[in-house]
Amino acid sequence: MFKNMRENWKQLKSADPGRRFQDLYETRQKKQRSKLARVFTLAIAVVLIIVGPIAGLIPGPGGIVIFAVGLALLAGESRIAARAIDRCEEKLRSWWQHARASWKRS
Repeated sequence: MFKNMRENWKQLKSADPGRRFQDLYETRQKKQRSKLARVFTLAIAVVLIIVGPIAGLIPGPGGIVIFAVGLALLAGESRIAARAIDRCEEKLRSWWQHARASWKRS
């Protein structure tokens, strides 16, 4: 289990932004997995996505990490979610670069 998680993490880090979650989805779909494993993964993803904002109320970055892990799990099981997350990532990167440039100018 942890070996697969490490492999998925390495794949996410090495892939190009704007395509990385779709690549993760395609890789995970090539592997032969049982329906039970897919349902279990989806259930955990939904729980983490719900718990993430709640954990965000606790001081520290834990809520963001929990929410991000839930999104990554969901993207590995759903093509629609993978596309949406890739689009959001591109917009967030663009916004972040703009914010950094504005900060440096001020």
